[in-house]
Amino acid sequence: MRAPNRPSRANNRSLELRNAAAHLFAHRGYDQTTVREIAAACSMTAGAVYVHFGSKHALLIAVYGEAVTRVTKRLAVSIATLDCPWQRLESAVRAHLEAVLQPNDYARVMTRVLPEDVSEARIELIALRDRYEALFRALITELPLVPQTDCGLVRLLLLGAINWTPFWYGHGGATPPDIAHLTVTLLRNGLAQPSARSL
Repeated sequence: MRAPNRPSRANNRSLELRNAAAHLFAHRGYDQTTVREIAAACSMTAGAVYVHFGSKHALLIAVYGEAVTRVTKRLAVSIATLDCPWQRLESAVRAHLEAVLQPNDYARVMTRVLPEDVSEARIELIALRDRYEALFRALITELPLVPQTDCGLVRLLLLGAINWTPFWYGHGGATPPDIAHLTVTLLRNGLAQPSARSL
């Protein structure tokens, strides 16, 4: 009889498959990765993979969902004790950058794999992405911005900018806190109500 709370072998194998898939999806891309390669990375047969996940895109959904959960927790912790909306946004941007700039396969999948490029899992991936982006939607809505500011457009521009950071990071010597501070300062100086622009 299995000891209480001890992960089953099936659960361990599922985790092993998710980790292997995250690594391959992050470094090779979803389309370029085969189920056979994921199985080989775990010393399994391709058929055995389907015991745990019904398809490659089901495995992608599991990896992407885990990535969203991890980064969401990190972000929530980073803003938990802050009251100033600008500080909350800067801390959230910093937490996001720290996640995607670390050698973290899950976070890299979250920024590299676009839901629109995976038709079989498009709906599920968009739902997961929207769940995460809702955190930034709430943070941006709290900001004292000039009237008629399109908060949705601000969110898209902000996330687009910080998600592109892994492609150039390391060339300028800036750290995630540096980048987060500059990003939010530019946003604040450009869109904040005049009375809210001083730091």
